[in-house]
Amino acid sequence: KLKKKGRVNRKLSPYKHYRGSIFSPTSHNSKSHNSKVNRKRATVIVIVMRQNSGRTTSTLALALALKLLAVHVSPSGPAFDEGPVKKVCKVAKTLADIEGVALAKIQSLINQVSAANEAAAKANLAAAATTDSNTSTLYAAAGARASRCSNDAVHALTTLAPIALNAATNGAKTSGHISEVIDILRQASKGRSNSKCIVQNGVDTATAASTVTAYGCPAEILEQAETQPTVDASVMDNKGFKTLTAPTDLHSGSATSTCIFLVGANDNAAKLWKANSAAGTPVHIAQGFITITAHDTTTQSAAQIPQLNTLGDSWSATDTTTMAKLYNKIGDLTKYSIPLYHQTKSRRNRLQS
Repeated sequence: KLKKKGRVNRKLSPYKHYRGSIFSPTSHNSKSHNSKVNRKRATVIVIVMRQNSGRTTSTLALALALKLLAVHVSPSGPAFDEGPVKKVCKVAKTLADIEGVALAKIQSLINQVSAANEAAAKANLAAAATTDSNTSTLYAAAGARASRCSNDAVHALTTLAPIALNAATNGAKTSGHISEVIDILRQASKGRSNSKCIVQNGVDTATAASTVTAYGCPAEILEQAETQPTVDASVMDNKGFKTLTAPTDLHSGSATSTCIFLVGANDNAAKLWKANSAAGTPVHIAQGFITITAHDTTTQSAAQIPQLNTLGDSWSATDTTTMAKLYNKIGDLTKYSIPLYHQTKSRRNRLQS
């Protein structure tokens, strides 16, 4: 800003003039200047140069002007939309529930060990109690068979346990990655009117969710799992993640400049992602269930849930991606067949009768 009478202090050198009287935030009008800059409106900068100033001074003034223009612009990117957020949260919940599938299979074998041991004990007791040698031999054979069933079930349990624990651990780990990304964005939107990183479905109104469970993600602390025979068939099947049939935009089409999370630039420390003069290289977060593609035009930045319904066949994927590896861990558990010892149960029933 020029001094009150519109005149420049000619006693100052051109350099000091541009630094102090016009551009420097330490000038007498700096407070007013900064408040106007922060209004997020285009700023007009007037450059006044003495006619006898040299090329160096002109270049310096232009450089300072361009720098000021760059500093004053702080664009933001799109928010996430609650609709697709709920879609990825449902996957997270299914992955957390793998623990229940693991528990069901382990419990089945534990029950078989218990039943076989009970049958063996009764058969051996009956063999010892009878005076008829043929009957005693029959009971003894039944007891031996029941003992073998118990041993087989124990062996199956030692094989299943690491498979089940590994699948449950990886399911919970990935579920936590997804939930944490969503929760960071949810909390960044709390109590804010301008900065909104998750908005309600199809509009630019900030999310009202108080926890990620409102989107269907698992709770912060998981209670003891309830047994379930299989994974949620509406979310996963023998080919992949059934609900993720096509790439799905996570970013909002209504709130396109309300969140800094997707902002990118060319190796700029003030921006989270790198995007050189266009779209940047896609970045996979949340164990691959969210793909970020930043853009130097921040409103064009994108976040997607990838298509994952054709990962493999018969619960086995050949890809080397993180999602494929996770799917195979769950597939190993799903494919594990629990041996059922029907003879043990029938013999036990006969002994009880």
